[in-house]
Amino acid sequence: MSRLTKVAGWGGATRVTLVFVHGLGGHAYDTWRQRAEGDTFWPVWLARDIPGLTAWTLAYEAPPTNWFGTAMPIQDRAKNVLECLLGQRELRGLPLVFVCHSLGGLVVKQVLRAADGRRAYGDPEAKAFLDSVKGIVFIATPHTGSIQATLLDKLRLIAWPSASTVDLIKNNANLRDLNVWYRNWSGAIRHKVFYEKQGAAVGIVVGDDSSDPGLLHVDPVGIDADHLQICKPADVSDLVYTRTRDFVVDEIIQTSDLSGNYGTFLACDLPELPRTRSSKFAPIALRLAFLLIVGLVTFKGLQAILFPPDLLGQATIEQIASALREKSPRLTPTQIDQFIQSLREARGDPSFERAVEEAKKGNTRIAEGIWLQIYEDRKKEQQKAQKEQAEAARNLAASAVTNNVAQGLSWYREATALDPDNMAGWLGLGDAALIGGTLEESARAFRQYILLARLPRIEREIAVGLIGIGDVLRAQGNLPAALDSYKASLAIRDRLAKADPGNAGWQRALFVSHNKIGDVLRAQGNLPAALDSYKASLAIADRLAKADPGNASWQRDLALSHGRVGMVEARRGAHDSALKALQEGRDIIARLKAQAPDNATLPKDLAWFDSQIAALER
Repeated sequence: MSRLTKVAGWGGATRVTLVFVHGLGGHAYDTWRQRAEGDTFWPVWLARDIPGLTAWTLAYEAPPTNWFGTAMPIQDRAKNVLECLLGQRELRGLPLVFVCHSLGGLVVKQVLRAADGRRAYGDPEAKAFLDSVKGIVFIATPHTGSIQATLLDKLRLIAWPSASTVDLIKNNANLRDLNVWYRNWSGAIRHKVFYEKQGAAVGIVVGDDSSDPGLLHVDPVGIDADHLQICKPADVSDLVYTRTRDFVVDEIIQTSDLSGNYGTFLACDLPELPRTRSSKFAPIALRLAFLLIVGLVTFKGLQAILFPPDLLGQATIEQIASALREKSPRLTPTQIDQFIQSLREARGDPSFERAVEEAKKGNTRIAEGIWLQIYEDRKKEQQKAQKEQAEAARNLAASAVTNNVAQGLSWYREATALDPDNMAGWLGLGDAALIGGTLEESARAFRQYILLARLPRIEREIAVGLIGIGDVLRAQGNLPAALDSYKASLAIRDRLAKADPGNAGWQRALFVSHNKIGDVLRAQGNLPAALDSYKASLAIADRLAKADPGNASWQRDLALSHGRVGMVEARRGAHDSALKALQEGRDIIARLKAQAPDNATLPKDLAWFDSQIAALER
């Protein structure tokens, strides 16, 4: 059941209404306070600090597991919540702001989508509701899902995830569709986004990538708190509280004047909202019985492994080989036979001789354990040799690809086959396949590179992989998708650069992303937007070049940035601006050429600038 509760407000006119929406496993009150006693309930703080503001909380059932209750799928819950909102007459005709934690943000987005569908077929109630929604504050909302929900789904036999939890599986297709729809639809709504930077007991629940809804001109703010504490400000100086308060005043009410006659402030008595209990008694009993049986079987199996009998009867070496085959079902019979043969040839190994002696005595458990240890040692040696072989193949590939792309590709394929967990091999394969024109192979390699980078959450490498995917899409002629991939990479690099402004590497990466985006926009004919991207790139190149004037690479970056700006200005018909930019770039290249006369690239750069300038001067 969905229920709205008014928690604080003013006796006179109301000029803005806030509705607080909790997340998975949350509570209409406890989600927003440190403890039940004392003044820790921040919806009341906001109402007290902003005259004319009324605060409400929304309660709805969203248990993480069916052990504790029953949850609706997000689409059904959204329709239920929408009816609850439309039925509350006090909310009608007032500017409305939602403050959402975790799943609550997804529920609100789905509510807006459901209302938009009703407005499309002429529902005046839905239209009035949508017209009243002015802002949303997202707090640790998993716009593309959570890895913890994915884990619970994989452990569904024990965890028994609820419908709400299943909706939060990482990269859930419905979440991606909802996020794309919302980005395109929500232009008139103001937003504030906060995300967690500390791990809870189960780690980071909503990662940086998922907490970013990808909205234009909305810069997510990292908070030094975990997923549960981020929505529980300790006091009125807490960043989430102060910036939410400022957001409501500056962006929604749009005034710094908090004076006026709004009557008396009133903090309402909070009615008790107990959590419901699961009524699935029969399914719970059956599941408990099944888990008990599985537990007993598992315990007996462990007991047999930890405390095996000393003697299991007489056995031959052939029987030990058979036991090894049963112990290693992933190996083919040929591989097993080859391994057994290699052991027979290694009779000098003391462990092997002991295994044979134990087998002859009938101690097959001991013999089997020794054989398996020999097997594992050999496997580790083989894996080490394989990794060394893969490293050699990568080095060969990096050298060969500059002269013979096909040969370099062959070596990169060999390297990734030998060591599929090495990121460098997949990145090299992606680049080489892109140069060689095998674009699908390149895309697969970059996707595998991103997958490996996501496991340890190496954001820098994820951004590199997204650039690679964008390059493939651009080569395939899919410019809109390429632009999306480049922008996703830019968002990550922008966060990294802002977190460490003095890191020249982050700045250089940001420079590359702006150029990639500018190239696509120019190809699409969107010259004003392309010019903005190129100018952003130029500003970064200028800072880097001034910080290290002796760095010839950064000086050349600056020159080429001037060239890109000049090309776009020329296409826009801004003759003087184009000529000025091209001349500045040419001057830098001419200076670099004088300093390094043996450089083979600089004469080509200089010739290009001369040809562009000559074309403008005709």
